[in-house]
Amino acid sequence: YPALRAALRRSMPPNAMQMLRRFRSGVSRSLARWLRAQLALSFITFLELLTGFLLMRQRYALLLALLITLLDALPVFGTGTALVPWAVFTLLFGFPPKAIVLLALYLCTLITRNVLEPKLLSAQAGLPPVASLFAMYIGFCSFGIAGMVLFPFFLLLAAQILRQSGGEAPA
Repeated sequence: YPALRAALRRSMPPNAMQMLRRFRSGVSRSLARWLRAQLALSFITFLELLTGFLLMRQRYALLLALLITLLDALPVFGTGTALVPWAVFTLLFGFPPKAIVLLALYLCTLITRNVLEPKLLSAQAGLPPVASLFAMYIGFCSFGIAGMVLFPFFLLLAAQILRQSGGEAPA
């Protein structure tokens, strides 16, 4: 790896190397900011789930909240992957109040995440929430769930590169 890096430095012009360094720095910063926003969202989801489970007096509330939060952090899955089948199961086995509470907990986490995600992403990136929301929408329409996750990251990256190259990021 060090030999490849040295060969790359010798073969590339200095201005191209400078641009490559800026790009690498922008990617690192954007990724760190995106991860910070995702961790904040996961923490909020965890607290919501833990509170709901404790109010329900659910056994193993801490473990369940942690596992469902980890499931929520995966790109395609969400809290509904666990809470909706669990609610259906409890309804079929004769516990309608618990099923209603589980569905309410799911709706609460879903609404909170959908409201906070654009705001947290934009706060981390210094972009307006509308830009983050628009990137999520375009990403979802173009590439589905994966695009909804990747497009805001690419918007963050583009804004970071623009700032470092001396241009102004969209405000």
